Amino acid sequence: MNAGQPRRHLLTTGWSAFVNKKKLVSGDAVLFLRGEDGELRLGVRRAAQLKSSSNFSSISGQQLNLGSLTDIVNALSTRCAFNIHYNPRIGSSEFIIPMHKFLKSLDYSYSVGM
Repeated sequence: MNAGQPRRHLLTTGWSAFVNKKKLVSGDAVLFLRGEDGELRLGVRRAAQLKSSSNFSSISGQQLNLGSLTDIVNALSTRCAFNIHYNPRIGSSEFIIPMHKFLKSLDYSYSVGM
């Protein structure tokens, strides 16, 4: 369905069923991508779920300060695990990259701890 000015597409038919089947919650993002072959692809990026009973420290970009940096250095020096949470919706859209850059990144192998 097209509506409004400028013209835009609205998802209507089947959207509620999709949301329920995928168990989407507020903050989840639905991504629409067109592959090099022209095929439309759909992806879901889940909202970060903070777990209160985690065994390692958690750091958010919104609360980053000198104490947080000290925590990171200590975790690294003692070889302990830690999380860094980044919410791109708050800042600029540098999080979104062109598809060709993403596809090129698949050519490199990454390992945990890099």
